[in-house]
Amino acid sequence: MDRFLKEINAAVFLEYVKSFNYPDMIEVDAFDDGVQLKTPYSKSEIKLHQDNIFEMSVVNSYTRDNEFYLHFQMNNLKHAQDLFDEMLSLVKELVNKPVKKILLSCTGGLTTGFFALQLNDVSEMLKLDYYFDAVAFDEIEDVINQYSILLLAPQIAYKQAELQLRFPNKLIINMPPKVFARYDTGKLIELIKETEIKNETDHKENVDVDILSEEHGEILTMAIIRNSDRIHVDYQLYGRHNELLDKDNIIKYSLSLNDLFDVIDMIFMSHKHIDVIALSLPGIVNEGKAKLMSVNGMPDYRIDFSGELTRRYHTKVVLANDVNAVAVGYHATQDKYHNLTALFQPITTHAGIGHIINDELLVGHCACAGEVQFLPMNLSASRLELNKTVNGSIELLTQECLAIISQVAPELIVVFNQFLPSIERLKEELIKYIPEEYLPDFVRPAEMQSYSYIGLLILSIKELSKKRYRQ
Repeated sequence: MDRFLKEINAAVFLEYVKSFNYPDMIEVDAFDDGVQLKTPYSKSEIKLHQDNIFEMSVVNSYTRDNEFYLHFQMNNLKHAQDLFDEMLSLVKELVNKPVKKILLSCTGGLTTGFFALQLNDVSEMLKLDYYFDAVAFDEIEDVINQYSILLLAPQIAYKQAELQLRFPNKLIINMPPKVFARYDTGKLIELIKETEIKNETDHKENVDVDILSEEHGEILTMAIIRNSDRIHVDYQLYGRHNELLDKDNIIKYSLSLNDLFDVIDMIFMSHKHIDVIALSLPGIVNEGKAKLMSVNGMPDYRIDFSGELTRRYHTKVVLANDVNAVAVGYHATQDKYHNLTALFQPITTHAGIGHIINDELLVGHCACAGEVQFLPMNLSASRLELNKTVNGSIELLTQECLAIISQVAPELIVVFNQFLPSIERLKEELIKYIPEEYLPDFVRPAEMQSYSYIGLLILSIKELSKKRYRQ
């Protein structure tokens, strides 16, 4: 778009968001180059930067999570208005304080049941955002996914460390004996608040890209990530010696091609010499096209990502299935295993599998290798229902691992699943069907995104090497 037209559209959109008739429950503060929006539980901003770049953000002021974040250069006024509408709908949802569900547990669930009733009465009286429930200890695994915090009675306090390892994304607290014995609701609520503040840390594994020795051009690695009901587009830009030049992400509840263009346009404004755009996607990726799985906003047919990106940016495009990229990346970080499988069992959709056979990625005919969605299984419920519980996830992982072992017999299976209590629990199920000596090694990394970036780098370098060889 002509720079003059971009400036006109940017000015029109800026005036549009500043003069918009916002609902009464949203506090509006307009300034020269943008607007700030506040609700009781959110802080949002739309701001115009140099070169007609708009930044939009929504922060949940209660959880401190980024609910929505993106930046784009003005190219299309209608697209900008669509993004504004999406952002505003989220701001409206954050007018009311979200309820935090807390689970209590004791041996049988009876005494904690009485305590939960009293805690709910106090929570309602004080207008707190807590809702309490109680179960017996042996029922925790079946329901814990529905709760943010787990409170353990003194008689099962010794299980706290074990449970925290099995459910690392949950806050698990031991109730002090005096507080529990007296049903001291005030002290317990105070303890919950204090522990929440102390627990605000973020633990992630870092994977070193120095393992890649070959020099190359600048490579932009991007990953579309399904995260419950939100979609993340994360990117990292690497220089000619694997140095990190830039990184950022956007967070949305739906995703379109225009959203991807916005991200890449921004990067190309600062970095003019990108040799490869490498993109990992959830779904079947074949011959430059992809049919995405469970990405709200994308059409239900194969999209020519390679063609669209090549025509717009005139650079090499590399596409990969998300779990295939992870398999390539993990394989590169170790030298013990020549045959391994990455298994990703998410909450919201079907599992994905990536195979490395004799140090090479197995893609298969029509890139269908590892597409678990086509695998018939004798399950107790639908896959999407089983995804949501601990026992259901174990049932799925067991069936998937049996299929993997019987078909390709890898030396290692790399498992990514947040509900799996432990590798030992999975092995206990597997040996019901297959002799233990036939089981591969298992590992369960804390996160998978770093391996995706490395995998995309390696796949991009291979494509550049092919290009140089042909020349």
